[in-house]
Amino acid sequence: SDIVSRIKMEGKHIQLQMGFIALRCRTPSEVKKGVSREAAMEAEASLFGSHPLLSQLPDESRGLNSLVRKIVSVQADRVEAFIPEIKQLLNAKLLKEIAELGRLAPKCADDVARASRVNIMLREIDLELHDIISGARHFEQNKLHLPALWVDYSESFGNKVRESTPDFLSPEYHSKLSLRLKEVQGTSLPNFMSSTVFRKTLSDVFFADSSKFAPAAGVLLDAATAFVGKMQDSMQGALDLLVDKTIEDFPRLDSFVRERVLELLAAKAKSVVVSVEAVFKAELVKPHTFNHYYMDTVTKVRSAIMETSLQLMGADKSKRAVRIGDRVTCGRDWVKLY
Repeated sequence: SDIVSRIKMEGKHIQLQMGFIALRCRTPSEVKKGVSREAAMEAEASLFGSHPLLSQLPDESRGLNSLVRKIVSVQADRVEAFIPEIKQLLNAKLLKEIAELGRLAPKCADDVARASRVNIMLREIDLELHDIISGARHFEQNKLHLPALWVDYSESFGNKVRESTPDFLSPEYHSKLSLRLKEVQGTSLPNFMSSTVFRKTLSDVFFADSSKFAPAAGVLLDAATAFVGKMQDSMQGALDLLVDKTIEDFPRLDSFVRERVLELLAAKAKSVVVSVEAVFKAELVKPHTFNHYYMDTVTKVRSAIMETSLQLMGADKSKRAVRIGDRVTCGRDWVKLY
């Protein structure tokens, strides 16, 4: 009775989540004789069927067959519960492998396929660079913030020029300008600085290192060259990152593209410096301005002077010459007559 109540977990006996199942083990003599499994199970069934106490146990709590069914049921429940989890794990692993496979370089059977693949990668770099320069996307690497870097470089250029610009209103420059104005008196209006004095003043400040072979050498050209060099280096750094990201699976192509980019940027930087130097040389020859308001005023004054002169001469409007910039073009009637 006690063994039956324990198996049934009645009263204060130990409580197991899956319960107890009673089994008949083989006796030592049966083990020695090598009794078969079928004979052992028949003996077990006879015991549970004839024993006055064990026969009181329900069928699911006794016998090897009940134990096997219980184990199979538990395993089936565990497997069924684990199927969604294992499917999720397998899908995640599969997606990871697919992504890794996508990063591998595809095989190119011929030159056409290889050229197409190169064009696709270069196009990716071009689109990334466009997004960088236009600010279309945010990039984590500071090297890819090209517009912000270029603004800093332009401010450094301006600061360098301002630091090198003296105070033209200081007593020192006042005396120098007074001396130079006396040297050219009689050739220009006394209340205006002549272009000769103006050019000489600019040359002493911004083109102090000029020579026959380098007429524009000085602080302006040095600052501009440094500005262009910084822009070249920043562009090189950004393109290196983009090349690493896009062509890292092709070491030889990666090396070739890097060398080509470096070569093109160096050539472009040299071209820009030459153009800037040409502007500075032109400034040395004749200072000019890009302020269109100033030029509009000059044009109006010239037109007013021409109109007044023609009125004083009594010339008919249809026969007047037309001033275009610094050139004088004859009127249409004058062309017909002469």
